[in-house]
Amino acid sequence: MRSGLQPDPDHEQPAAGLPDLHPLATQIRAIFEAGFGRLLQDLFAQIDDELFELSDKADSGALQALYFDAMRQVRREKPSMLASCLREVLDAEERFWNPAENPSAPPQAVAPGDPADRGLTLLENDALEIELAVTNAAQKTNLLFQDTLGQLELRLAALKGHQTGSLPAHPFTPEALCHAFTASLAGLPVDIRATLLILKLFDRHVLCKMGTTYRHMNDLLAEHGVLPDASLALKAKTSAMPPNQDPPGSRSTEDDNEDRLNDLLHLLSLWKRRTGTAASQSNAQAGGKHFDAGEVVDALSLLQQNSRALASDEYDPGAQIPLLKQSLVDQLARFLPDGERRRLGQFEEDVIDMVSMIFDFILEDRNLPDPVKALIARLQIPVVKVAIIERSFLAKKTHPLRLLLNALAQAGVGLNSGDRKDQVVLKKIEEVVYRILTEFDEDTRLFAVLLEDFSAFVERECKGVTAMEERTRQAAVSQERLALAKRAAAVEITARVERRPLPPALVSLLLNAWKDVLVIAYLRREKEPADWDDAISIMDRLIAWAGAHDAMVQQADAGADEPEIIRSVRDRLENIAFDPVQMHAFLNDVELWLVSRQKPGSPPGADAAALELGDIEEILIQGVVGARPDASPSPTLDDSFIEQARNLRAGDWVEFCDSPASPFRAKLLLKSHFTSRYVFVNRRGMKLREVGLHELASGLATNTIRLIAGTTGPLLDRALDAVVDSLGRSAERHDDAGTPWTP
Repeated sequence: MRSGLQPDPDHEQPAAGLPDLHPLATQIRAIFEAGFGRLLQDLFAQIDDELFELSDKADSGALQALYFDAMRQVRREKPSMLASCLREVLDAEERFWNPAENPSAPPQAVAPGDPADRGLTLLENDALEIELAVTNAAQKTNLLFQDTLGQLELRLAALKGHQTGSLPAHPFTPEALCHAFTASLAGLPVDIRATLLILKLFDRHVLCKMGTTYRHMNDLLAEHGVLPDASLALKAKTSAMPPNQDPPGSRSTEDDNEDRLNDLLHLLSLWKRRTGTAASQSNAQAGGKHFDAGEVVDALSLLQQNSRALASDEYDPGAQIPLLKQSLVDQLARFLPDGERRRLGQFEEDVIDMVSMIFDFILEDRNLPDPVKALIARLQIPVVKVAIIERSFLAKKTHPLRLLLNALAQAGVGLNSGDRKDQVVLKKIEEVVYRILTEFDEDTRLFAVLLEDFSAFVERECKGVTAMEERTRQAAVSQERLALAKRAAAVEITARVERRPLPPALVSLLLNAWKDVLVIAYLRREKEPADWDDAISIMDRLIAWAGAHDAMVQQADAGADEPEIIRSVRDRLENIAFDPVQMHAFLNDVELWLVSRQKPGSPPGADAAALELGDIEEILIQGVVGARPDASPSPTLDDSFIEQARNLRAGDWVEFCDSPASPFRAKLLLKSHFTSRYVFVNRRGMKLREVGLHELASGLATNTIRLIAGTTGPLLDRALDAVVDSLGRSAERHDDAGTPWTP
């Protein structure tokens, strides 16, 4: 893979017009050998520490022996591996400068997976894993240092007097360094897991820190007059490419994401100009040179190490996110020689500003519980690193890190800090954050792994929640149907009582026995509609029979001569398994009343009972939770709060704050269109509270119930939308006021 651009013909010069070639080549070699050699020495110290730590923490004797043996082998082979790697690169450099003296093509570096050059035979997939690791490391380094590498390639081509056409790759490309190091591993008899670990450490501690060496090589060539304006030539070459031609290292499938990113950065730049927002003081004083992206990422990694100790209960709601940009510049300045000043590149500075605004929104978002904010806020540095390493991050909604952050936020919405069972989810979120802080360096594949693991955890949690929510829903629906059935029974009995006065014995029978017949018939109405009509008909016939004062009444005990209506009542009560003792008592009271009505001098309706509708409803509905209609709204309650309550949908979250010391969050599971009752559950699907429409509206008005808005939208999408909206409104305020304004 090529690392840079072809030399611009407008800047090509004959070799004879430049300083003597070999002294410059010697100095370039010295700069490279010093920088690369120092990084290799540091690498082997890191390899030793990492293998020792893995061996010490291994959970099996075999794994412990694997890493310990690899550590011992690396220690023994370190001198030869160092010499082999350096020799491979420097031999390639000799061929680069003097191709005529080395006409034959150099032998290709052999991957450790080649059985001809390694003591052990690897499976084919092992060799593929090694090749994939090498390719990914080289591609990432090319992306990190694409400007610096592009300038170096232009200058080396000009130094050689290369004409327009195919340019041989110079020996300092990330690909060349990867293959040189891989070749040095060829004789190392270690397990594939140890080999991949060593390659990962080479990527992290050598390739990603080559920016300074590349920059010093560029500085040397520029100081000696070799394309001092190479950066301008590189920009011109990139901008001159046809729209359908992708720059080196880019993919055409990311064009849309790149356009969206450019739109975001353009809006940020426009906001800065309109509001008069000055560049950071460090950048303003640093002159024209800027830090390479790889150096910025390295400095961020060092800052990230200081964020690894975390505890979810340490969050201070009033705390501000540290000024990352200034901390980063201070960190970078520690590695500069005395007197040298440099600045952040424009892209890196814009990314930091954009991410800082996103995290400001997250910290101010009232929808997230404070412990979840505390954990997500610790990921600001990793997010900045990803946004620099992978430019598509801010614009690509499907990026694994964006999906992971959204999933963490969504899982944390309904957590109640006082609920011990919710601590399981909070601990899982904490585990994910801790792994990012401790394991993420530059390999963004980690986020896909964490996303898969966290999604599986959420799925397992949801299985039990779904079942519990369904049970709660069914219980609420059954309770509502029972309440509606009792109210229907009350309405039917009231209609008969109001029509004519009834004796107490009959009223007692209707209220205490026949109401159960009506309730059960109402509940069965969908399957047996005639049952309800029959129960109403029997009640009407019973009342009519009781009004027949001249009826012949037999003895109190039932027998063959029992009136037909009494038999019908008895059959229906027995059909619902009504208590036989109570049934006999009620019917006996009715018959005794009829006997008393036949005594001379007994005026009609003398002992009739007059009950109001409210009295009957109180008797029939008492003890049924949620059956009573919602209370009338307060005259001072604004209609907007009633409308807000009506617009709640199942799945929306609210926070009950009637007890300021212990507020809790609940999700709307069910709202009744018949009784206007709202059923709220916790994150596990258990019922927490049931309120009426006007009670809910009153709570919203007094702020004892607070809506948690936006819980169905992804966190990062909402944050970016808020940032874009804020930038636009800030610029408009500035335009209206005519003076700079800073949010």
